[in-house]
Amino acid sequence: MNNTVLRTISGTGFIILMLAGLLVNKFLYAGLVLFIMVVMMHEFYTITMRDRYKFSRILAMLASVTLFVLIFLVCAYDLPARYVSIAILPLMVVMVNSLYVKDKTDFGKFSDIYTGLLYIAIPLALSNLVVFFDQKFNGIVLLCFFIIIWSSDIGGFVFGCSLGKKFDKKLFPAISPKKTWVGFWGGMFCSVLSAIVIKLVMIPQITLGHAVILAIIMDVAGVYGDLFESQWKRYYDVKDSGTIIPGHGGMLDRLSLFDIFFIPLENKYHKMKLDKNSYGTIACAWLVSAGVIFLVRHYIHVKAIVYLVTALFGLYALFVTWFHRVPVRHTPEADNNKIVTSGADGRVVIVRKAYEKEYLKRECMQVSVYMDFFNVHANFWPVSGNVTYYKYHPGRYLLAFLPKAAEENEHASTVIDTGHGEVFFKQIAGTFARMIVCYSTEGSVEERGTQCGIIKFGSRFDMYLPLDADIKVKVGEEIKAAETVVAVLK
Repeated sequence: MNNTVLRTISGTGFIILMLAGLLVNKFLYAGLVLFIMVVMMHEFYTITMRDRYKFSRILAMLASVTLFVLIFLVCAYDLPARYVSIAILPLMVVMVNSLYVKDKTDFGKFSDIYTGLLYIAIPLALSNLVVFFDQKFNGIVLLCFFIIIWSSDIGGFVFGCSLGKKFDKKLFPAISPKKTWVGFWGGMFCSVLSAIVIKLVMIPQITLGHAVILAIIMDVAGVYGDLFESQWKRYYDVKDSGTIIPGHGGMLDRLSLFDIFFIPLENKYHKMKLDKNSYGTIACAWLVSAGVIFLVRHYIHVKAIVYLVTALFGLYALFVTWFHRVPVRHTPEADNNKIVTSGADGRVVIVRKAYEKEYLKRECMQVSVYMDFFNVHANFWPVSGNVTYYKYHPGRYLLAFLPKAAEENEHASTVIDTGHGEVFFKQIAGTFARMIVCYSTEGSVEERGTQCGIIKFGSRFDMYLPLDADIKVKVGEEIKAAETVVAVLK
């Protein structure tokens, strides 16, 4: 049979299987991903370890299957997440088994066992987080990720073949002599185009900017994944990873390791937005980082220093961006105005009776949440209702968990009338928090679970509730904004 015809038939069959697994039901999805996982790990271990250490390889595959099944049960059937740790048991046996290898000079081969788990098993197991939402299966988002990946591959191939001879500058000639820069930009163009079409047709809730950024991330990850695989194959002197897809090679030849690795992270990004008041802060962080890196790379010729500064300032810019994230939260019983949810992520540090003297001027139940440096610092409306009071108070920057911080530190006070009582809350700055942003406007009507502001680089969120409120949290408990029920009003 002609090779082109064979590639077309096998490629079409592969796409049909992928569509069935992602669109029909959760059991077909689970079966498809488990099959892909086992095949990819078998190909990886066959190339890296040949026919050696079969028992350890079987244990690694068993751990991978166990991990996927457990995360599947957590996402689909609300199995307690602690059971995921069961997947560690086969890996412990692999570690013990490695001690009994007779040829100690070959001990390093066992690192390939864990490399396969890192690049293949863990990302595929985490794909459950992409296709399940509130225990309901929906493979559309994961399918969209694969469409972007395939669009990048097709675009890179078409542009590379048609324009590669005219614009023949190579991307990584030592690793992949056929990859050109024109192919790279062609792949990125096609991936961005497909992401825009997906935003317009399949996932309208994602913003256009986020769709483009996702496409760029996936395209770059795919290119690096292909280059890594090319280098990996050259090292082991193989052309294809396998023969399971006639005319195409193995499963590893069709699915980039880096794309698989980044899919759970890309899904997390897709579900997240940035605080609307923080774009300037984020832009400054990136400009400063880019400027420092540019100067260091041009005026310092010690490679170790250049790499260190590049890594540190790159991480700094990423951290500032990540810090200002506003994750999607799903508030319980949205139509129940008696429920009070937490206004901030963090740890409950105070639950007590307290006199509120600024506005309510009466005894209340105080619930205070302390946000550490790594918590989400966006704040959310704890109740629905009418905003009856708002005031900003300049002040000091004491440690936020100190009792007197509520009065002396910079803070913003808001009161919202729920119809079942008034709820007073404060956003309080801490030692490192130097800016409080609150979107309160007196007279506005707000909805519980939507963003009400952000405390930049700090620190505490105090709520004062009616004295007869039924408090549902206790000191020391870790809670999540917009999702954890703090109290129920009478």
